[in-house]
Amino acid sequence: MTPSSYVSNWKRSQENNCNAIRHDANISEQPEVVRFEIVKTKSVFLVPELLRHFYQAEVLIPSPVPPHLISFPSSRSRKQI
Repeated sequence: MTPSSYVSNWKRSQENNCNAIRHDANISEQPEVVRFEIVKTKSVFLVPELLRHFYQAEVLIPSPVPPHLISFPSSRSRKQI
């Protein structure tokens, strides 16, 4: 299980199918509301325009995330633009 899997399975966490502040956000305790085929796309520009709002799905956590579950990609692994 990856750290992101742990977070989405935390007790009382909620998933959003898009940005949580959108008026049409679907907030649920079930991860099935997230369009994973869209979220996992390498770039928002590869997603059809009508579906792009699903690219920024979110997980809301009711408490602080423990530091051992937070990771940042190293600067060496980032693509150069």
